[in-house]
Amino acid sequence: LPKTIKNLKRLESMKLSGLLGLKSIPEEIGCLESLKELRIWTSGLKSLPASLKNLTRLQLLDLYNLQKLQLHPNDFVT
Repeated sequence: LPKTIKNLKRLESMKLSGLLGLKSIPEEIGCLESLKELRIWTSGLKSLPASLKNLTRLQLLDLYNLQKLQLHPNDFVT
């Protein structure tokens, strides 16, 4: 994903699926102030950016079949 993703200010829903080469998501995703739904399915993602905490309108975070993803209990505590 390009860092210019931050320019999609009105984006409300995003689905990333089947992207086995996706290893990371840029911190700029935290600038998507209108994002309500984020679905990430079957990718090579190893971690989530800390900037996800900035998505104050996010209502749904759907993570599925992310075998390489490592989360810590405090990753989403503000």
